Amino acid sequence: MINDMILLENQNVITCSVDKSILIRNIESRKTIKTIENAHDDTIYGIDYDKKNDIIFSCSKDNSIKLFK
Repeated sequence: MINDMILLENQNVITCSVDKSILIRNIESRKTIKTIENAHDDTIYGIDYDKKNDIIFSCSKDNSIKLFK
């Protein structure tokens, strides 16, 4: 189950889910561009994206906030 999703300007989408993963997918091709498996130790509740610095922020049920570049 997807918990949060961000649509990027380049037709990509970033998602996070209960399986502790973050995925970047292309909307048009429906292909996964990047997978960050086990990004957290528990369900990921939310994500945000800083396009200026190309950083993904995530927060989880494990009480942590992480950054991914």
